Amino acid sequence: METELAALPDGPALIKDFPVEVDTSMQPDMAGTRTQDLTDHDRYTVRIGRDKKDIQAVVPGSSTLVLGFSKGLLGNLTDPLGGGNNGVKIIWEDIQAIHCYEWDVAGDHPRKVYVCALLIPEKVPVTVQCGSPTDMAHFVSAIEFWIRNARHGTGVPLGCLPYIHQGVLLNDGCDEKAVWENSPMGQAGLSWGDRLWSLDTNTYGKQSRDALVKSLDSLAPGQHNLYVVASKDWDRARRSEDFHSDAPFNPARRALPLFIP
Repeated sequence: METELAALPDGPALIKDFPVEVDTSMQPDMAGTRTQDLTDHDRYTVRIGRDKKDIQAVVPGSSTLVLGFSKGLLGNLTDPLGGGNNGVKIIWEDIQAIHCYEWDVAGDHPRKVYVCALLIPEKVPVTVQCGSPTDMAHFVSAIEFWIRNARHGTGVPLGCLPYIHQGVLLNDGCDEKAVWENSPMGQAGLSWGDRLWSLDTNTYGKQSRDALVKSLDSLAPGQHNLYVVASKDWDRARRSEDFHSDAPFNPARRALPLFIP
C-alpha cells in the first residue's frame, strides 16, 4: 500500500470512494480499444510502482497485457512487471484485486484525480490515473472484461483504497498528506493544514510522527481525543520562539473527537 500511495499526486488530498458500475456487456473489440487508450498521455498517467511510465504500446491478449515503453521495442518480457526498460507483461490471472477511488487535491490548485490500481501479490502495483470519471469507468470495465475472460467468467474484488492509521496519511511534519473521507479521521473535523500534536492526552511536547502512527494503529474502539494545531497557530508559535530564544514551543491546541468503531 505504501508504494501505491507514493504513486499518487502531491496532497493534501481527500480520498473518496469511487464506485464503478462495470459494463458487463462490453465486447472484445471495445475492451481492446479502451485498454489501448493508455497511450493517450493527455488522458491517462500510468505508474509501475512509484515510477511514471510513458506508454507507447498496449497489447491486450486473452492471458496477458503488455505495456510497451518504447515503440516497437517490447523485447522479451518473460518476467511480469520485470521487463526492464522496454515494458512489462501482466498476467490477467495474477491480478487479485482492483482499487478504484477519487483523489481530491486541495490547496491552491484543486483538482480531482481518478485512480485505478491493479494489485498483484509480491509485485508493485500498476496505477492508472486520469481526470475524467467516464474515462476511468471505461478503463476499469475493459480491465474487468479481460480478467473475466482469463478466469472463465470470474472477476476480482473491486473497491476503494482501504484506510490506514484510522484514515490519515501523515507527512514528516505530522500534517495531513491525505485523509480518507469515510474513516474515523475523516469524520473528526480536521482542517487542511492542521498538524497532529498528540492523542488522548494534551502533552506538553508534540508526539513524533512514528509515535502518533503507532498510537493511531493501536487505538481501542470508543471515543478518543485528538489534539491538533492549526497552521496559523503553529506559525505564530514558531515566530514567538524565534523572537524569544528561551521561550518553549507551545502552540495553541484544540481537541477533536475521534471515534473508533
